[in-house]
Amino acid sequence: KAFDEPQYRLHFSADAPIEINALIFVPSENPERMGMQKMDPAVALYCKKVLIDAEPKGLLPEWMRFLKGVIDSSDLPLNISRETMQDSALVRKVGTVISKRVIKMLEKESNGEPDKYRAFYKKFDRFIKECVATDFANREPDGDWVGIAYEGGPSRGFSEFMPAFQGVLTVDQVQMAVDHIRTFCTNKKWPRGELNLPRPLVTNKAFPEDEAVITTLIDVDDPGAVLNKFVWEQRFGRRSQWEVVVPFGWLETQDTIEDDGSTRWTSSMGDIAFAVKHAFHHNYEKGRIVSVAGEIIVPTGDDELGFGNGTTIFEPFIAYGQILPADFFFQAQLGGELTADKDKAPNAAFARCAFGWTTTSGQFGRAWSPMLEFTGGRPITTNADIQYSAIPQMQVTLNRRQHIMFNLGARIPLNERDERKTQVIFYLLWDWFDGTLLEGW
Repeated sequence: KAFDEPQYRLHFSADAPIEINALIFVPSENPERMGMQKMDPAVALYCKKVLIDAEPKGLLPEWMRFLKGVIDSSDLPLNISRETMQDSALVRKVGTVISKRVIKMLEKESNGEPDKYRAFYKKFDRFIKECVATDFANREPDGDWVGIAYEGGPSRGFSEFMPAFQGVLTVDQVQMAVDHIRTFCTNKKWPRGELNLPRPLVTNKAFPEDEAVITTLIDVDDPGAVLNKFVWEQRFGRRSQWEVVVPFGWLETQDTIEDDGSTRWTSSMGDIAFAVKHAFHHNYEKGRIVSVAGEIIVPTGDDELGFGNGTTIFEPFIAYGQILPADFFFQAQLGGELTADKDKAPNAAFARCAFGWTTTSGQFGRAWSPMLEFTGGRPITTNADIQYSAIPQMQVTLNRRQHIMFNLGARIPLNERDERKTQVIFYLLWDWFDGTLLEGW
């Protein structure tokens, strides 16, 4: 179907997470730019060299309709039909993998041969802009795109090929353009990026995310403790997320070898956890999102040293997020802990909430989010008391792209203060979907 020589070629093979062989071409000319009708998809889908669909709609994002080529995956069932393709999780996975590879190729070409990419962008800029604004998998809020369009790509650490409309359009006019483009996003099953509220130190967010977070808790009083928790979160599907939690740290303990009252520091890994979260309700117009989640905590830590509970724990919870007027927000989490061995760890219940407000340096600059978090929890045993804490904190974005964030706070006990001491808590967050650790500074 191509009438010209390809400008770029992508030959891609993979065995995991799904077996794929793909040959993708980027044409030299854009027929739509010449006044011809809207192009149909032209990347054919094969299964074991058997043609499934020559023009598969929904395989790749609509903005990639200018691509030509073939994709062959032996993991697809041979009896798949055009009617069932869009309902196939495997087909969606194939499309996601290829889409990411195409974007990575274009990014590499823009850095390696900028003059050639500039010529490509001049002809195909419509598709790139359509990608930015209408890709239904996009989880960014309108404010990010308005800021990039108004101040240009370099303002957020993106390519210089993303122009700035400042001086040509007002912010309100750019917002109107983004609002119009949003009308083409017909799939409402993806939560809007505006519902991705700042992450508190303890309360779990309702929004499914692609993040890596390392949180540190420091006990400054005797005995000392430095406890860390590494969390890897990854979205799957439209509204779901899985995560792995790996705790580790150092505790100051009594030195049993010297037996002279001195202490020494010991280190160990804690109880590893695996969790799944699903946003079962979200409403952008009303500014709310609700998720349910379940977490399995496996006894991998040394409970005798204080690095674990010594038993498997199941932790179900529900999380809620609400956008409030004037850039304020509220988040809440309610859940429990069900243990396999109540002699080692009793069942427990907890409730957490956070109130916050976000402001920026300038109209689209660094974001600052002061929050006040309250937590309460108690073991489900006779005569057990509820332990209350307040956690004032401040989250700040560190780089221009705003996908690296830091949050610092203190957990202050509100009762039983003779036994419970103030703790320093902070985290470093990397929203890895938006770029690498070194990008966007």
